[in-house]
Amino acid sequence: MRSDRPVALVAAFVVALTINLSPAVTADEQVSPAQRAARAAAAEFGGTLTRTLTSAMAQGGPVAAINVCSAKAPRIADFIAAKHGVNVSRTSRRYRNPGNAPESWQQEVLEAWQASLGQGTDPATLEYFDGEAATGYRYMKPIMTQTLCLSCHGTNLDPAVSEAIRALYPNDLARGYSVGELRGAFVVTGLPGATQSNSGERMP
Repeated sequence: MRSDRPVALVAAFVVALTINLSPAVTADEQVSPAQRAARAAAAEFGGTLTRTLTSAMAQGGPVAAINVCSAKAPRIADFIAAKHGVNVSRTSRRYRNPGNAPESWQQEVLEAWQASLGQGTDPATLEYFDGEAATGYRYMKPIMTQTLCLSCHGTNLDPAVSEAIRALYPNDLARGYSVGELRGAFVVTGLPGATQSNSGERMP
């Protein structure tokens, strides 16, 4: 008899990441158009990537999800970036893809978040926005480790998963995470005034 547990885990992962991507907005919070646009781009990137990974996990397990992160995630980022007129990426202090290594300002934000989380801060309240950067605005939203993430980012990985990661990312640093740990961040940067969305575009 087929177990429904993997499906339940996938559903829980989707709900958890969706909650993590939803910014906490109070009634009296004043949000600039640039920050609102950055939030929208990060949420769409995270949501699209989550749905794609969920589908891959359901059809082919963790190895298929690794291939999604390698081949499809960059295309998703490019699509979201073009749609919103911004730059979209991911970063982490313990990255898998060297192209996702943090810039100095991103490293500082991640370290500050890590310290804040260590003091009991709710990760859903964490967000970084700098609208005064010389090159335009900068935005980051944390990616927290969920149960399903451990299939590819935990400590005891399946040998087939380890081999797939080793083949694509020989210098991988993104293992050994625990549930609830800060894994990285979605990053959105844009030029001043880059707040328009080309909503008519569709994923290729």
